[in-house]
Amino acid sequence: MAHRTDGFCAAEHLNVITQSLASDQETIASRSRRTVDEAKTSCLLHFHADHLYYNRFKSIEAVVAQVASYMRAVNDIYDKADFEGIKLINFKVKSLHVVTEENKSDPLNPLFIGPEKLLSLFSENNWGNFCLAYLLTNRDYSGVLGLAWEGKTNNWGGVCSQQITLRNGRASTLNTGLVTVQNYGQFLPPRQVQLTLAHELGHSLGSPHDEGSNCGNLGSAGGKGRYLMFPHATDEVRENNDRFSPCSIRHISRILKLKKDDCFVASDQPICGNQIVEEGEECDIGHNDTDLCCYSASNSVEVQCRLKPGKVCSPSQGLCCGQDCDFKAEGQMCDEETDCLKEGACSGLSPLCPEPAAKENLTVCSQGTRVCVNGVCAESLCVRHRLHQCDCPGDSMKEKCHMCCQQPGRPETCASTTSSVLSRHFQKKALPLVGGAPCFGNQGYCDKFHICRLLDADGPIARLKNSFLHLDDFDDMAEWMKAHWWVILLVILALSGVMGCTICLCSRTLNTRELD
Repeated sequence: MAHRTDGFCAAEHLNVITQSLASDQETIASRSRRTVDEAKTSCLLHFHADHLYYNRFKSIEAVVAQVASYMRAVNDIYDKADFEGIKLINFKVKSLHVVTEENKSDPLNPLFIGPEKLLSLFSENNWGNFCLAYLLTNRDYSGVLGLAWEGKTNNWGGVCSQQITLRNGRASTLNTGLVTVQNYGQFLPPRQVQLTLAHELGHSLGSPHDEGSNCGNLGSAGGKGRYLMFPHATDEVRENNDRFSPCSIRHISRILKLKKDDCFVASDQPICGNQIVEEGEECDIGHNDTDLCCYSASNSVEVQCRLKPGKVCSPSQGLCCGQDCDFKAEGQMCDEETDCLKEGACSGLSPLCPEPAAKENLTVCSQGTRVCVNGVCAESLCVRHRLHQCDCPGDSMKEKCHMCCQQPGRPETCASTTSSVLSRHFQKKALPLVGGAPCFGNQGYCDKFHICRLLDADGPIARLKNSFLHLDDFDDMAEWMKAHWWVILLVILALSGVMGCTICLCSRTLNTRELD
């Protein structure tokens, strides 16, 4: 799915692509299992962090710390779910590959690749040895945060899928997905990335988006918020945000009953060599035999993933262990400051970076449009003045992307921050909503120019144009021209050739007439 921050999601578009690429020999699986192995609850993942993701966090240790935090958050979500009797579903990292340098020969390297194309290229690798494979990147897709093939009962998408040959002749493994950590020029907060990954994994397990009242609709009943598989991502903090709707439970349960035992494992043992320090391990540096602090997975079972004699710690344990295998000095920065969290600093007594302290509640965040609550950018700026955010009145799509507030329970008082009614709070200052924010009663999203765009508002002509030129893979025509300069060059050469031939033919005709 293409997961937007309060925007839209194109999971359905991927389903159409899957159907169009399916081979003529595809058979629809309609199998059923007699029993389900209750012990097989772990889905083993491969993560591929590209050079753009690495450049965002600047070290392998920092990348590993991010991935470890994602897994903790995701497993907290899935651990609470009961998929019609299938419980304790969890995800473990089997392998992690970090690309530290740009490689221009790598098909995934170019910056101007749309999310669908990027996922398709990533899927052309054979990931059949893994339950799922996910790409981590740092690309700005103007609202798209993630994408994943939806789980099917066969090899045509999602969990446990094996390599197949598509109608276009390309071999692909559709147990894949991707997540980006950037949106509209801003780095996403960790919680947003974690929820995006959990959402995409939900697609991989077979859940489409929540649609209709039976699935929670807008998920706002009782003030509990939207469920995890709602089509639009959200920066709200509500009870249902990390829960599955009844519809999602039903869809995921069906796929788990049919496919889980094909690739899930029962092992509770740590996986030495995945670079993630798990329970039972002292350290984990993968297969790096030259590491000074930790024995690698290539060593004997007795010592692998153990600290070497005389070493206090390993950088694989956390960001507060130095390359000299000792704790970093007290006060050394280990986690950057964010809108709602203070800078993290080492204690000098542990390899782990302590949880950063939260900034004061109601501190302004998200480019001046929201406020912090308990360290999370959770509420609208209206809350700071004991008001509620509302959908701006009027027909202007520009004004729909301005901040408007109302008195609690009184929608008739909804007014823009530029109005005289709210002047004592906002001094008539216009506050444009950030790119990706919801507008028009959650039926649209604000683009980078702060204009409310309705979902699927481009119309059939634009979609037809995109089907030929793939402009939806790019932010604008300039980027398309950069990526397809060779097409422009060929067109220019072709036109020049036609003009040259025309001039040549015309000149010969004129010369013939002169001779006559």
